[in-house]
Amino acid sequence: MTITQLRLTKVKDPDKLINGLKQHAKEFNRKNFAIFRSLLTPSIFILMTRYESLSESISQKIENASSNMQEKVGGFEMMDNGFYSLMNSNDPENSLKNKFAVVGEFTIPLENTSKAMNLLNLQFNSNAEENFSKGIRRVQMKKIAGMEVNKVINYSSFPSLEAAELFLSNTTLSAESGNKILDLLIPQLSNINRGIFEIVHTLGE
Repeated sequence: MTITQLRLTKVKDPDKLINGLKQHAKEFNRKNFAIFRSLLTPSIFILMTRYESLSESISQKIENASSNMQEKVGGFEMMDNGFYSLMNSNDPENSLKNKFAVVGEFTIPLENTSKAMNLLNLQFNSNAEENFSKGIRRVQMKKIAGMEVNKVINYSSFPSLEAAELFLSNTTLSAESGNKILDLLIPQLSNINRGIFEIVHTLGE
């Protein structure tokens, strides 16, 4: 089972982090990571790593420790850390190499889990193909390990900053049926957060 690790970090030296991660990946021939830098607070990063299994995660962490990775990337504060499983994607081959992303995170209260998950699937599928045709990559992931595991990540990436800005400011981008589902879904959620990020490094590079 493919597992994604997401780390939300506050970085002391952003350039050192970016260059150090890229250097480290080149040394070990890794293409399973992505770097997202907040446009709102440029010291905030999301570091994403995709593993084919937990065993691969452990193996790579051992390599990291033995090669002084922490020294390469500099210091940072870990604000959140967790493993996630994929719920939905309109681009499973990761063919859209976009440059900006809007990342939303919310908690599903335990008593709302079943209803919220069904509505999330319906809302995603209501416009998945339309979004892909516009160059918009959509991904939903559920947290399966870490603090507050009943969290969901809603990820949308865009080919331009203008497209991301339109998404942030326009509440009617979904088809009418999708918006009706949203009206039912939002009351099922809590602790809704959202940020806009530059994709500094993408999976597969």
